[in-house]
Amino acid sequence: MPTRINLETVGAVPQQFAEKVELTLSEFYSSISSAKPPSIVDVYIYNSRDRMLAALEREAIRVGVAVIADYVVMHEAWRGWPRIHIDYGRCSLLPWNMVRALLLHEAGHSVLHGNLLAYVVSLPRTEWPAGSIVEAAYVASTAVKDLEVARLLLANGFLEELENYAKYVSGSLAELDCRDPLGLLELAKLLAPYAVLERLPPDNVLRGECRAYADVVLKALIEAGRPKDLDSAVATLLRLIASLAASNKIYRSE
Repeated sequence: MPTRINLETVGAVPQQFAEKVELTLSEFYSSISSAKPPSIVDVYIYNSRDRMLAALEREAIRVGVAVIADYVVMHEAWRGWPRIHIDYGRCSLLPWNMVRALLLHEAGHSVLHGNLLAYVVSLPRTEWPAGSIVEAAYVASTAVKDLEVARLLLANGFLEELENYAKYVSGSLAELDCRDPLGLLELAKLLAPYAVLERLPPDNVLRGECRAYADVVLKALIEAGRPKDLDSAVATLLRLIASLAASNKIYRSE
């Protein structure tokens, strides 16, 4: 049975863009063979970043979500079924091949993580070097789930989209501060597509400590992402990153 896509636009969004999004998602779900696509997906396209963030913040308060992220395209299942949120304003500034890569990445989350359990993570007893263990566990969970999505895309023949997604996230690598334990976790998240492509990002997008630690962080993510439940994967990644931070005397930058 084909996936039912309920698409809603918020604000002035070109119909052509909305139709292209719907067709892209429909074709993606119909082509998935290694996992069961969702029966229903809600898709919201906002005309601006501010409108999208305001809607997400209101919903997070209603359902009691502790942390939300600011992405161009985002997936969540806070109500128990998959929902994809799209910021048309920022998408309009990107080439379509990048927008497509972002859409399929989030659609992959809807296939693998389209239920509430994918967003409930038990806080591990691992000693975290500094900062909030809640925030650290959140970033670790997104890193593990991004790795799972990258594997799904490759297994179903979406190599080009995975390559484009890796290229897109590489733009954020230069902004990371890997002298911060949380920065190491964020590095793990951005390295997820590269873990599946079996290579590191180009040297010119990695700076300082991030370049020095990229290989060991990549190996830590792969180790954490071996088949196991989400809680165990998150605990493993936090333990490995905390050990790396301790051995290199990495503390939260002030």
